[in-house]
Amino acid sequence: MAFTMSSVDYTPDQLATLSTHDIETVLDRDHVYLPRNSKQKRFQNWAKTFSCEPERVFRPSTATHVLLITELARRYSKPLRAAGVGHSPSDLACTSSWQVRTDAFSSPLSITKVGDKTIAHVQPGLVLHDLHRWLKENKLALSNCGSISDQTVAGVITTCTHGSGWTFPVLTDLVEEISVVVAGGDIDPKDGSKGKVRSITCSKEVEADLFHATICGLGLTGIITDIKIRVEPAFRLKEIKTPMPMTDLLDLAFSSPIAATATTTTTTSSSSESTPLLASTSKELADDVDREVVRFEDFGQGMLDEIAQSAEHVRMWYYPQSDQVMIARANRTYEEPIPGNPWAEWWGKFKGYHMTQLFLFTARFFPWLTKWVGRWVWWLQSDGSVAQDDGYKVYTFDCLFPQYTTEWAIPYDQTRETLVEIRDWLKQEKNPVHWPIEIRFTAPDDIWLSPSYGLRTTWIGIVQYRPYGYSVPYEELFERFTAILKDHDGRPHWAKQHDFTRAKLAEVYPKFEKFCEVRDKWDPENRWACQYGERHFGKESTQRSDRAYKAV
Repeated sequence: MAFTMSSVDYTPDQLATLSTHDIETVLDRDHVYLPRNSKQKRFQNWAKTFSCEPERVFRPSTATHVLLITELARRYSKPLRAAGVGHSPSDLACTSSWQVRTDAFSSPLSITKVGDKTIAHVQPGLVLHDLHRWLKENKLALSNCGSISDQTVAGVITTCTHGSGWTFPVLTDLVEEISVVVAGGDIDPKDGSKGKVRSITCSKEVEADLFHATICGLGLTGIITDIKIRVEPAFRLKEIKTPMPMTDLLDLAFSSPIAATATTTTTTSSSSESTPLLASTSKELADDVDREVVRFEDFGQGMLDEIAQSAEHVRMWYYPQSDQVMIARANRTYEEPIPGNPWAEWWGKFKGYHMTQLFLFTARFFPWLTKWVGRWVWWLQSDGSVAQDDGYKVYTFDCLFPQYTTEWAIPYDQTRETLVEIRDWLKQEKNPVHWPIEIRFTAPDDIWLSPSYGLRTTWIGIVQYRPYGYSVPYEELFERFTAILKDHDGRPHWAKQHDFTRAKLAEVYPKFEKFCEVRDKWDPENRWACQYGERHFGKESTQRSDRAYKAV
């Protein structure tokens, strides 16, 4: 069978009839292979804590390329692993076999209106920074965003990356439809053989099980080649950061009405789609907006309940050396952006980044200095601040230096008790502890492997910085931190280091066995196997890994 690039979508039978030579010739002609002696073969994550050297590296730019790569891997019995930009602080994308990098498969495609929804259609390797800019050009935006925007869209959704907001689920909840290349599937009824490589388009209505297993599936069911996500009219955010003693956050009983900045829901006359507060920078749209204040929900956690619901997007950073917490409240606004001061920004960067990194490096040799560096960092920002700009610019911030990190999600109603235990532990901890401990909130969702599945959730994350790329002690700290979170029904962030085995995951995720069943159905030959997947999902994964908190 002659191959032409106009054959965008192969049927399983067409793929099966291509010769191996034809497939390799086309992939070579289209420069999909990375040369075997290329220095770029080595893969390393952003923090430089995990790395690998795959046997073979592919850089597809079309869905057809992905089909051909997957068929080739099937014939050579090679596991495949998809990789984005490598921002995950774990070995999630690592493999010693064949790696498929999506950096050349990264275009925004189209924007359409489907009923009351606005849908953005993108390729999987598109980086969030580029997605934000493209959406802004079209007067649109994501309704929420995490603390960084350096990841690919596929990486964000398949790991259930999250932002923060009382009424906002994880970002994966925005996905309406995907196309995924699977390596097998159901038994072929014609000859009883295993299923063939194919591309499947799925949603909550079509191939729903594959959809639910893939959108937060860590690349263990196949490679996503096409993504459609919900977006909303562009908006600005006004974020006010205010300091508070941690004792006030944890100890004061609730005694005042919900703040005037309470979360609200708006509905325009031309749409039945609900968006929080003023979901557009268009003043004309605001004239048609009806506001309805969301009722305050009391979970018996006092001041914490009030603050968590005091704005659309609330997040906190706890600085244990000063026993202070910085609280950020952000709401949508029509006000113009507040211009920055270039000199102040340069000076702030010099102090907050370069001087702090030097101090941290010095503290590697004199650990007792760490607490004073922590107090220095708190002092730099202790007056609070106000930011007002496009939403995606306010959501994100500079996460400074390479770092070790882990993050866990707990049921929201256990937040206060958990934070009290973390505070008590850190007051007694002898090892040097870095900062801040980030605290964020998400609404419940129905995504099978989402840490927020069926739960209003609090996310709590800890970091240990690596000044100038040098290592620092972190394993014991992470062990103790994790033990506290586990005691409060914690679920790990999928992209970060954790020590949960298959047995433990089955305990905390009601749909875990269903996920494994769907994975086995669509990948009977374990084509998407990797060390991360086998460690946490493999059938032999019954004992805790000694490498859970160790870089490789």
